[in-house]
Amino acid sequence: MLFYGLCIFFTLVATLTVTGLIRRYTVQRNILDIPNDRSSHFVPTPRGGGAGFVVITIWGAFVLYAMGDAPREMVASFTGGGALVALVGWLDDKGGLRRRYRFAAHLLAAAWAVSLLTPPEAIPYIPYLPHIPGFAIVFFFLALVWMINSYNFMDGIDGLAGWQGMTVCFVGGYLFLVPPAPALMTAAAVLGFLVWNWPKARIFMGAVGSGFLGFVIGVSWLATSDTPAGFWGWPVLMAVFFVDATCTLILRIYRGENWRDSHRSHAYQIVAQRWGHTRVTLAVIVINIVWLTPWATMISLYPTWAAWTAIVAYAPIVCLWICIKRRHSA
Repeated sequence: MLFYGLCIFFTLVATLTVTGLIRRYTVQRNILDIPNDRSSHFVPTPRGGGAGFVVITIWGAFVLYAMGDAPREMVASFTGGGALVALVGWLDDKGGLRRRYRFAAHLLAAAWAVSLLTPPEAIPYIPYLPHIPGFAIVFFFLALVWMINSYNFMDGIDGLAGWQGMTVCFVGGYLFLVPPAPALMTAAAVLGFLVWNWPKARIFMGAVGSGFLGFVIGVSWLATSDTPAGFWGWPVLMAVFFVDATCTLILRIYRGENWRDSHRSHAYQIVAQRWGHTRVTLAVIVINIVWLTPWATMISLYPTWAAWTAIVAYAPIVCLWICIKRRHSA
């Protein structure tokens, strides 16, 4: 136990140090996020800081595998698909990359993970869903692609995506992942980055970090999808991000807006314009800890009722999103 505690501490310190070096590099190379009318910040800020925890997480995955604390398939997913997602994100942070290339890389990474961590032949944990051959494979392939992109959509204010990733990896790893070491290590790495990203952020996560973090959480979800607790538990922990990203995208498509363009119409961005970054980030942390974590714990203890527990957990999050959007439109 002491040894693993030292590993987690080293991961945190290493990420803290590497992120500082990356910040110096991005400032020297002028890799900055310049504010515009759709931004939630007002000062040019270095971006690409997520590369720090990407490097440390991938390195740590190899160490855990050598120690026998990480399955080979999960390590291969982290280091293969995760590295690809991070690479195209870094190129995008440096100077912009065409969407088609980023999306193709996301598809390839998702296909890689699904081929390694083969989903169950069917998903018997969705009430009233008939058996459809191949449904689980298609479902998780699309889910991973959406996880990568939705996490990038939700990385718009200081500290939010980092704290979300840290809490989800820590709680989800402890409750659902066996062994939990890969998720706990990722949580420690992200915590090291958050020292630099807490409002007011001195460096942004960037697409390199947000895409990788979404992919890693998605892979953890996929790895535990053969149990009702794992299948429903991770989405419950991700409820705030899932609801805001998914519902906002659907609403923009319904309104005929160009959903590919950047915008400030997510619920968290609307509230941040009034409350500020710190309060919104703290509010999401409180929701995760006080509301969602207990329900995820209930799912781990009583998996028979996992689907209905998830519905109860999601209901007020959806209502809150509707209230914010209605008040903003009024």
